[in-house]
Amino acid sequence: MIIKSTAGLVLWTVLFCSASTTSTAQTGDFLSSQRIEVSNPTFGTSAAALGDLDGDGVGDVAVGSPLSDKVTILFLNADGTLRASQEVYASVGGFVGMPGFSDGEFGASLAYMGDLDGDGRPELAVGAPEADSFHGAVWILSLNSDGTVYDELLIGEGRGGYSGQLPVSGKFGYAMARVGDVDGNGVADLAVGLPTAQKFRRWGSVKILFLQADGTVIGFQGINQNADTALKGQLDDGAELGRAVTAVGDLDGNGVPDLAVGAPGQTPRGAVMLLYLEASGKAIDFDQIDSGSTGIDFSLGFGTAVESVGDLDGDGVGDLAVGTPCETITIGSQSGTLHRNEVWFLFLAADRSVKGSQRTPVAQLSASVCNEGAFGLSNLGDLDGDGKPELVVGDPGTNSVHVVDVDNSGFAPPVASIGLELVLGLGTTVRFVDRSTNNVSSWMWDLGNGVTSTLPEPTMSFPVGTQQTIQLTVTGFAGSSSTQTTLRLDPATSQDFNGSGVNPDCLTTVYPPRIGQPWLAVVDASAYPTATAGLLLVYGAPSSGTFLKGGELLVDLSSPRLLSLALPVPSFGPRHVNFQTTVPNDLSIVGLTSALQGGLIDATGLVLCDGATQMAGY
Repeated sequence: MIIKSTAGLVLWTVLFCSASTTSTAQTGDFLSSQRIEVSNPTFGTSAAALGDLDGDGVGDVAVGSPLSDKVTILFLNADGTLRASQEVYASVGGFVGMPGFSDGEFGASLAYMGDLDGDGRPELAVGAPEADSFHGAVWILSLNSDGTVYDELLIGEGRGGYSGQLPVSGKFGYAMARVGDVDGNGVADLAVGLPTAQKFRRWGSVKILFLQADGTVIGFQGINQNADTALKGQLDDGAELGRAVTAVGDLDGNGVPDLAVGAPGQTPRGAVMLLYLEASGKAIDFDQIDSGSTGIDFSLGFGTAVESVGDLDGDGVGDLAVGTPCETITIGSQSGTLHRNEVWFLFLAADRSVKGSQRTPVAQLSASVCNEGAFGLSNLGDLDGDGKPELVVGDPGTNSVHVVDVDNSGFAPPVASIGLELVLGLGTTVRFVDRSTNNVSSWMWDLGNGVTSTLPEPTMSFPVGTQQTIQLTVTGFAGSSSTQTTLRLDPATSQDFNGSGVNPDCLTTVYPPRIGQPWLAVVDASAYPTATAGLLLVYGAPSSGTFLKGGELLVDLSSPRLLSLALPVPSFGPRHVNFQTTVPNDLSIVGLTSALQGGLIDATGLVLCDGATQMAGY
């Protein structure tokens, strides 16, 4: 049975498939997603839910592309797909702008301000942290229902009512949030991050801008290492407070709204600061959420993105989504990705402590995701009325965003499961992947040879030929679970064979199936001028010998048929039929074997070629 196809060969995803486990969706899982791509470089760096801007009953979203100096308004359907869009940048979409101010990474951050002046048109704050000769700036844009700009106001050093000084390269406008009415004048105020303020120490800073109804600034308060606030003396060098900002409501009950602020450089692996404000804008107290205070080994750069997601777990207390960046490493001439982008859902207790978490890898949405800097997170609410919130997750590395349906169904006992991958580009460095289902808040890995780790996805190098038992125990709200698997790093092999020697030598090239690497098998039709198609038969085992008119059948037809494929012989150039793909990056397939055989169809019919036995490995 031959399947004719001109598509690329999907051999190894079929040939060496790993066993799958049945997962139970629960709070913090990504249930489904819609990907929206725009051609603007770094589209997805920032995102802000706009409510129902165009009045069609479905919420809309603004997305920033700072390297393009653009903001795109996305009008959504209820299922999260894109219905229409409007771009806003200098001299486009009604935005006039100003040279030196409407560029400078315009769109690096976004904050929906609601209708400040009560004219029926909502305002959107847009950050440009490299504007004004690297002092930074913020634009307040009043939007029409079609996403175009009705009016605009620039806030910066000496502009828009702001009377203070802004540090050069402090990145004023890198992150922003509508914080609510802090000073009690009836108008929502704006929190602005300056993550690289204090240039040589990079402690970072947040400024609370007190606004009037027309968007101008009537006062401000800084929160940083040196200011007379609760954070004085609390920040580590390189903390970069203000890398992300979100409003969290009035957590301490003093009648003033509070903030959650990311400090991804805070020791040891990053932090989120819950800042409790008074009406002056000062932080009168704070709680630091980090690995030390929670006992959870968050990934490096925890706090790169922060967003309030409402009460996900139904306990009456609002929860948080916190992003961590991708981390790559270079050793000599080799480089690879150690950690992937993640979203951590933090479930807060009434006393504002973290009672648990759900780690959700963004790679579930796109395997190519690797954003080492900012990426947008925005809570859209319930777009489709199914009782589950939608979250926008930015992927600026591929100029896209994902509109994700987030589960809020509750917590089930965890079921431990281990995935094994190579860190591609770093030799035999192995990434241990937590593929456990249901809520997991802590991990205990036993990597063998006395090495343990509490990270969600540790990495470790092993010599070729290793056979090592790997154990994982995971713990969550509803219990714990343990499992183990065997790590093998045997070399990949490929051995030609021709049965009784009656088959022509047509299968001229066969790559060994190396984990994560390209794989190629070539059927050479050069000696067969009437050949129209090359064949590749892949079965689970070699044959004991079955003779047909065109030669000997070298694969065992009674074993599992993994793939049979035909591709046309090229009309021009070398008459080689190339079957190619990439071997999955899954070490669980190491040691699995198969038998394959080439073939041709020419004017005489089927011609069986020689074959090869293969074993997947490093």
